[in-house]
Amino acid sequence: MPFDEYFEKWFKLYKSNLTKTTKLHYDYTFRAIKEYFGGKPLQEIKRHDYQMFLNKFGSDKAKENVEKVNTHIRSCVQDAIEEQIIQHDFTRKAVLTWTNQSCKEARRKTFKFF
Repeated sequence: MPFDEYFEKWFKLYKSNLTKTTKLHYDYTFRAIKEYFGGKPLQEIKRHDYQMFLNKFGSDKAKENVEKVNTHIRSCVQDAIEEQIIQHDFTRKAVLTWTNQSCKEARRKTFKFF
C-alpha cells in the first residue's frame, strides 16, 4: 500500500476526534508525505529513505515543524508494525534536521528582558 494512502486512512480512522487546528497539522504531514514519497509503498521505505525525507523537509523548516511531522509519522509507522503491514520501524534513530528558527526563539531575540 502506498505510504500516502496508508497515512491518510490511518489519520481518518485513528485521529478523527481532533480539533480543527490539529487536523490541519496532520493534513500538513499528509501533504509532505505525498509530495516526497508519492505512491511509494510503505513496505519499500527504508531508514535512509526516511532520513533523506527529513533532511529535505527540514532544509527550510523550523525545529517545531520537523518534530511535529516526525511525531505524526512515527505514530503511523508504529501502528503499521502492530498491524503487521511492515516489520521494521524506518523512523527509528532518525536524526531531525532544521534550518529556521522557531517562532518562540525569534520572539525571545526580539524582546529583551531586563
